[in-house]
Amino acid sequence: MALETGSGRSFPLSWGSKKQSGTARSTPEAELIALDKCVATELIPAQYLMQEIMRKPVRGVIYEDNAAAITAVKKGFSPEMRHMRRQHKVSISHLHDVVAAPDDDSPDGRIDIEKAATDVHKGDLFTKEMDVHKFCKGLNLIQINETQIDETEGAQIGQQGSHPQNVSDESAGKDPPEAIMDAIKGEETTSRVTSK
Repeated sequence: MALETGSGRSFPLSWGSKKQSGTARSTPEAELIALDKCVATELIPAQYLMQEIMRKPVRGVIYEDNAAAITAVKKGFSPEMRHMRRQHKVSISHLHDVVAAPDDDSPDGRIDIEKAATDVHKGDLFTKEMDVHKFCKGLNLIQINETQIDETEGAQIGQQGSHPQNVSDESAGKDPPEAIMDAIKGEETTSRVTSK
């Protein structure tokens, strides 16, 4: 999960990879199991905390790369995955209710689900085997380093950075919470979750 500001700054907050407790019959089913856990244990609590700190609604975005999982969440059901409530304790209709637009009177920010292009999906770094070029690109996506890759030969050029590229030099010496609060003052803030 990462916090993104309206100006394009990004602050990684948490990440994880865990073996699922049950056997999924399909990729969309596995994605929905992970999505349900991620929304319940990461996104909603983080969104609530950020809204309490900033005293304004914070939009949550779920980036999913599986079209069938997105369709099931947007519709609120899937005939092929109707067994999930009983077998995995996952309710697709609950995910639909979470993603659906809140009431106008609600103080909570929206939670949207969007299609993530596979080549820029940050979660793949933790779940898929990759060649060196894709692995270095994945590291850059999650701002671990500022390594550049020569496209033709796959050779590494440049050096690892000492801090994420989106943190300004003036906030680099500050404590992380202080630097984050300086960066998001007055900007539209989004909590970003990548489901895998």
